[in-house]
Amino acid sequence: MEAAAGVLAYLYADQMKADLQMKLKDIILTGYGADASLSDAMDALQNSVGCCGSVFFDDWAASAWAEDTAVIARKNEHYTVVPDSCCKNVTTSCGAVSHPSNIYYDGCAETLAELLRTHLNIIGGVGLGVCAIQLFGAIMSCCLISKIKKPYNEVEDLDAQMRYR
Repeated sequence: MEAAAGVLAYLYADQMKADLQMKLKDIILTGYGADASLSDAMDALQNSVGCCGSVFFDDWAASAWAEDTAVIARKNEHYTVVPDSCCKNVTTSCGAVSHPSNIYYDGCAETLAELLRTHLNIIGGVGLGVCAIQLFGAIMSCCLISKIKKPYNEVEDLDAQMRYR
């Protein structure tokens, strides 16, 4: 079971990145700003991982959030508006007026996929280690059963020999 989990985690690592890109893009385009829990989760992800958008920070330009009148009002005409959580040094409205050097350029999907891939490799290694320990335990159990049965068989053989004498 553990070995299968480790192998599947390794095999589907690339599919995970594509799924992450699609889901994050969907959150950016439609969910951010409309759903407070999605907005908070996306902000927390961008702050903790140090990323912006799904693939690139420009993903925010096509979002419903960027088209909001309150966001447009604080937008600097020269820069793409992004949430404040995309800023390297977070200040109020930094995502709308900051110079691009203060914005994380890399998307969250690639960064998060790499982070998960690292953890999946660890999980896969631990799974294979547990599998090896269980296999070793099964072999030792068979050896122990073999050793326990042997003295009883010898006693039965001696008992049978004594009866025929």
